[in-house]
Amino acid sequence: MWGHECCRVFQDRLVSMEDHAIFQKCLDDVCVNELKTTWEKTKGPTTPLLYGNFSNIQLDEEKRTYVEMVNISKANAVPQNVVCNYR
Repeated sequence: MWGHECCRVFQDRLVSMEDHAIFQKCLDDVCVNELKTTWEKTKGPTTPLLYGNFSNIQLDEEKRTYVEMVNISKANAVPQNVVCNYR
């Protein structure tokens, strides 16, 4: 979740490929120096790294958990389903 928040707060605001490369280097360095592992091992196989509490919209918001979205097509379908249900 730490990596997701870093990407959401910082990387999402970067506009150049050079800035993205610098950000990636920072992630790599922090993982090696602080976590004693690599960014690739930290983030796992899912790309993009995405967390949210909207995977089960049938639950009341207070009961939803903040989890990694490993099925990107399922995560992409959630906003579409919500919009259709409100029409």
